[in-house]
Amino acid sequence: MSVSNLIASLVSNLPDPALRMDVASTIKYLFDVYSSGRVKDEEIKQSLYEVCREVISATSVNLLPEEIQKLANEKAEEFLKAFRLESISRRVSAKFRPSVF
Repeated sequence: MSVSNLIASLVSNLPDPALRMDVASTIKYLFDVYSSGRVKDEEIKQSLYEVCREVISATSVNLLPEEIQKLANEKAEEFLKAFRLESISRRVSAKFRPSVF
């Protein structure tokens, strides 16, 4: 899945549009930081985990803390894989883009 699709699936159960935008912009910011290459994968994964954990705990109140942690970890892994794929795709397309001049 693409980063945008993963964001949409994560925030779809949030009732407040402002909260949806906050979560989406936070994840997009993390993607931009990841794409810049200035932060280690583990730091990005930890930040993604925290965001996912908060969203899942807010939307799935009937889950146990262990289940929330497991789901958040899986979602953070999905985001990190999508970050890798999309950033590689952007780099390759930028490298092989035909020059205008």
